Amino acid sequence: MKLNSKHLNWGAISAVVVLVLIAAYDLIVPPPGTERIVTRKSESQLKADKENAMMELAESEQTVNSLTWQVSRDEVGPNAMAWVSQRARQNNVEVSAFRPQRTVDAEGLHQLNYLVTAEGPYPSVMRFIKEFEGPGSLLAIKALQVASIDGASDTVRATISLVAYQEAKTGG
Repeated sequence: MKLNSKHLNWGAISAVVVLVLIAAYDLIVPPPGTERIVTRKSESQLKADKENAMMELAESEQTVNSLTWQVSRDEVGPNAMAWVSQRARQNNVEVSAFRPQRTVDAEGLHQLNYLVTAEGPYPSVMRFIKEFEGPGSLLAIKALQVASIDGASDTVRATISLVAYQEAKTGG
């Protein structure tokens, strides 16, 4: 018996269609027993989680506010200079320079940089420097260099690179 090419073509096409349908079925319908088990928290647990998250957010915001300047950007420099000058007087240190440097805006914060030059007896200058580490200081030391002015006395010159942080949303 001879097979004609018409029957052979329809047979091949039918086989390809069946294979495509099987492949589509396998892709669309997941195999039984592999469904993901979803656990649901109760509504009260979700509310408690939300309340805890809101409390943590409030605490974080309070911490950020306690470490950043809460005045406009134009007021940070004069306020920082007044703070530095007051601490210098308290420690018998003379501030000979307070220079604003380039401001850096990054990750929701304005980083206002200042360069301070202070002179005085070594113990006084070190007490002055420790003021920046104490509570209530909104200025952080980025870099510090202390050098003797002359070998005959304990007078030193400190060059201090300071940074003041301010939230980007506060003042311009």
